[in-house]
Amino acid sequence: MRYRAVDCAESRRTDDSRCRDRQVRAGRLPRSTSATTGDVARKVHLAHYVWEDAVTRVRTTVSGRGRGRPPGPPVDPAVRREEILDAAERVIARTGAELSFADIATEAGFARTAIYAAFADRPTLVHELAERHTQRIILQANEILAQPRPVKELLAELIDLISGFVEDNSRLHFLLMQAFYVDEPSGHGRPLFTRTADWATLVFEALFDRLGADPALVRSWASATVGAILLAAEDWSANSTTDRARLVDNLTAFLWPALSAIGADDLTGPLLPGLPDK
Repeated sequence: MRYRAVDCAESRRTDDSRCRDRQVRAGRLPRSTSATTGDVARKVHLAHYVWEDAVTRVRTTVSGRGRGRPPGPPVDPAVRREEILDAAERVIARTGAELSFADIATEAGFARTAIYAAFADRPTLVHELAERHTQRIILQANEILAQPRPVKELLAELIDLISGFVEDNSRLHFLLMQAFYVDEPSGHGRPLFTRTADWATLVFEALFDRLGADPALVRSWASATVGAILLAAEDWSANSTTDRARLVDNLTAFLWPALSAIGADDLTGPLLPGLPDK
């Protein structure tokens, strides 16, 4: 045997007491009033399931969740910023320095408002790109300086490191160095040069201290060294007539005499193995 559904609204039986009793219990009909089949059809649409003489009530549970896609996990702001920076670098690699937030949003697959929520303006984003790559360069440079090798060899390897960054990221480097010539009102001018020169100043301070040289020369030597490498590598990348190894040799030959003059010929590493990377 099976359950049989009896539709009270469509029932043609005027003596269907089960339907009438259910309406009375539900408060849809007064206890002293009987209902015709038409009244039942207009007022209520009920169903009961009959198993021989038993009546089973059926209730339907409706989910309380509203319309639309369920909310996902919260977004980590640091992860979102890194994703935006990655997208910005891909755009720069394709289009060069003409970078817009609309292009970045399209590349990242985010709304433009998400880009502005992470970076207030274009100079701020460019500054963060400079910080990202300068920190990577400094981490690798510190590993070079920790080696027990002659300082002249360490200098050549540092030149090769920076030149390699310029060669591999020529369009990004050009964008980061645009502010080299004009300070941004936001204070983010020359981010790549300034950050690298600050690190180089620490290197020259330790070097001059070991050699007993005049510390008053440190900042100017550090800035001149970093500027020479960055600009020479940029020019070489745009107008290359030789390989990178030759560029490194030429820059080493240009920069080393000044260090040799203060006694760096016999100096060996490790140099500043504990130099901070930030």
